[in-house]
Amino acid sequence: MVLTKIENDILWMTLNRPEKSNAYNFEMATQLRDEFQRASANKNLRALVLSGNGKNFCTGADLEWMSHATDLSEKENQADLKVLKELYESALNLDIPIVCLAHGKIYGGGLGLVAVSDIVVCDPSTDFALSEAKIGLVPGIITPLVIHKIGASHFAEASLTARVFSADEALRWGLVHHLVSQQDHSAKANLILREISENSARSLAELKKTIRDEFFASDILQRMLSSSAKMRHSDDFRQRSSKFKK
Repeated sequence: MVLTKIENDILWMTLNRPEKSNAYNFEMATQLRDEFQRASANKNLRALVLSGNGKNFCTGADLEWMSHATDLSEKENQADLKVLKELYESALNLDIPIVCLAHGKIYGGGLGLVAVSDIVVCDPSTDFALSEAKIGLVPGIITPLVIHKIGASHFAEASLTARVFSADEALRWGLVHHLVSQQDHSAKANLILREISENSARSLAELKKTIRDEFFASDILQRMLSSSAKMRHSDDFRQRSSKFKK
């Protein structure tokens, strides 16, 4: 579900569940968390490049996995969602830059992976959506990450309407940094990596610490986890998610 390779001290991490549009279930989220943790422990790495195989980078959480949450208590839902909190904490804990190559559809939790990245290269035809409200949920753990990138005003408009927004809007809002066709993503990534390699690794680590301090200075991620667990246990979500349950 997650492919990795290391070349010239660069970790290339690829979401590899294309038949599900790289939507993550518990197992995939666990693998992502573990790979971020391994990357954090590898002091030889200079950067991480995150991409997705198939038509879409990531359409968020697998709805079949989410729908089974209605069988769990609120406490059990917190335990089930803990892996997502640990995933994003592990990504934030990296002392190296994360370069994201985005394309296709990026919905829900997929925006969290984009938002936790430091530099985002995006295909101009990419579609984004904070679509959780359509199925009776909230963006939850990704909320502070996305607000950090695009601001509370844009977050409110996008999440309250749950509408699809374009790569051009994502660029204006600061969610992505470069609009480049997918066929040229590798060339653009290599240029960015060359620029990164010319900088002090110690300086980059200190910059990363500054960026993540606000997330770990409070219990914001834990509070968002609790909010998500409560919504997954609601009657509204039970009704809206029933069609995805097998």
